[in-house]
Amino acid sequence: MLRDKTPAVLILESDAAWDVETRAIMRNLNQHFTYFLDAINSKVLANPGFQGRTMQPPAGSGLALNPDDPWHSGHWDLFSLGQCFEDSANSNTALRYPDEHIKPGNDYFGDGLGAERVVRLSGGIVCTTAYAVSQTGALKLLLRSAIDLDNPVDLVMRRMIKSGDLVTYSVMPTVFGQWEYKDYIGMAERGANSDIHGGDSDGALNLTGWDDVKKTGSVWRDRQDHKDVAFKSMALDKAWGIVFGESTLEASQFKEADGN
Repeated sequence: MLRDKTPAVLILESDAAWDVETRAIMRNLNQHFTYFLDAINSKVLANPGFQGRTMQPPAGSGLALNPDDPWHSGHWDLFSLGQCFEDSANSNTALRYPDEHIKPGNDYFGDGLGAERVVRLSGGIVCTTAYAVSQTGALKLLLRSAIDLDNPVDLVMRRMIKSGDLVTYSVMPTVFGQWEYKDYIGMAERGANSDIHGGDSDGALNLTGWDDVKKTGSVWRDRQDHKDVAFKSMALDKAWGIVFGESTLEASQFKEADGN
């Protein structure tokens, strides 16, 4: 992205999940993120890259609308859209806004939310399920991670955020989450829900969860131990009904008696 002069890139991990209405959610976030940056009098960050010195607005200039860069990537290094943890530091530098595509009843550091999200200055994230990185952020992360090879990238990011070296914003509840396999279909036992934590396949498998899968056509759900996720309609879970309508999984399964 540095070579191609791309303003920013969205990075999704392979277990990222999102709502059916993500396009509308992101349009709404973009509008309120623009309001937020203007309200906090955000300034363009210094870009030491050659192209940055010659092509971007000068460092310290204010917010300007640019159809080629609608997310104002000159104002931030990282924009986290799918963290599994966010620190309470900087939580007062935030904008609360309505979002019809979210379940109400979430918590923002003791403050109850309705059908709302909060876009904020990050205090330090964990997990890199979904994030956007800008030109300045990519440059900083390439250099910093090349010097510190033994640490997980999300913890390097967290330390850089807390030190002030990585200007980062985040949204809570997150727009993206992580999916995992539903219980009792044999996937958790084989360790399919995590590359870090292995499974436990000793003994007979409990496969009673397949009764529900046959009805819904979904083997996925949002990750249960990530509480800052509030999908109304998680896309993977709803995909069967969107694609196949009223047809059931059983209709296309092998039937030994029919020989098909």
